[in-house]
Parts: sequence; structure tokens; C-alpha cells
Amino acid sequence: MAKDIIVQQSLVEQILNEMFTTLKEQDEFDTHTLQRLEELAKSGSLNKVKRVAESIKSVPERTV
Repeated sequence: MAKDIIVQQSLVEQILNEMFTTLKEQDEFDTHTLQRLEELAKSGSLNKVKRVAESIKSVPERTV
């Protein structure tokens, strides 16, 4: 019988998951930008302001 393995996320992972879920629901950023931000989070580079700013600045302006 295989043991059930429970994988618990760290508090940081939980916060990041919730943040990305909320961003996706708000439709503020396009899918490509969200993917780049998620990659930064996975690599531990989300705290590098320059890289985050570069990802966000590439978002085209919305017309209302």
C-alpha cells in the first residue's frame, strides 16, 4: 500500500498562488505578462524590481 504524501505549500507559495489567481480574475494583465511574472516567482526573481518592471511595462496600453 502506497503512503499518501501530503505536500504543504509554504506561506510564500500560498500568497503567490493567491496573488496570481486574483490577477487572472481581474483581467488586468495579458496571459503572456502573467506567465513572465510567474516565471520570475518560480525562479525567485520576483523581488527584483527591474525585472518585474520590464515584464509589466511591455503590456500594451488599454483603450477605454
